[in-house]
Amino acid sequence: MIKRVSILDHIATSPIENKNFHFAPMSDNMLAIPPGLPENVRDWKSSQVLEFFNANSEQYDLVEQDIKMIRENRVGGIALLRLTTEELRGIGLALGPAAAIAELIDQLKRDKGVESGKWEEMTL
Repeated sequence: MIKRVSILDHIATSPIENKNFHFAPMSDNMLAIPPGLPENVRDWKSSQVLEFFNANSEQYDLVEQDIKMIRENRVGGIALLRLTTEELRGIGLALGPAAAIAELIDQLKRDKGVESGKWEEMTL
């Protein structure tokens, strides 16, 4: 019989800090939130959204080309919270990166307890 173990069994339940990022505890994995970003995700500028993606690129298997598509489309915080896999595919992302980015966005929403349609309340 295979025993399933959550990553949370092996990490601290309080936020972990290092000199570059704040790692917020999450249900399945860690979300890197670069320091200095506005508390409310809706206030993130496109450059800050890029910081967020770059901070999480390794864990979500994103490469520069994927993040470049986000940069070229000038995605800020408001747009970020509304993106779907289909919309990401529509801007030219391959299925894998589009699904990974959609999951990263969903994870950010889940981590903050934001339900669909209540994006305006989302803060870090």
